Amino acid sequence: MQSLCRFSSLRISNSNDWQPLFPKIKNTVKGHRFQDIETLKLNSTQQLQAIPKSEFQKCFEDWKHRWAKCVTANGAYFEGD
Repeated sequence: MQSLCRFSSLRISNSNDWQPLFPKIKNTVKGHRFQDIETLKLNSTQQLQAIPKSEFQKCFEDWKHRWAKCVTANGAYFEGD
């Protein structure tokens, strides 16, 4: 069987916008071995579709809030709320 990746753990890019959704997908695939990429894609797609619309909406609302703070700060660096 061909190895699908060279890392033994799932690595998801660190994006603050989608961060709340990553654990939902990561926890469902963690420890599982998939026969091929298509099976992994199918499983991941099913997990994404199982996330309620309200959780996706919250991610976008939070993103809009962070975006507004960046505009207010004129792009200057800041921390916290």
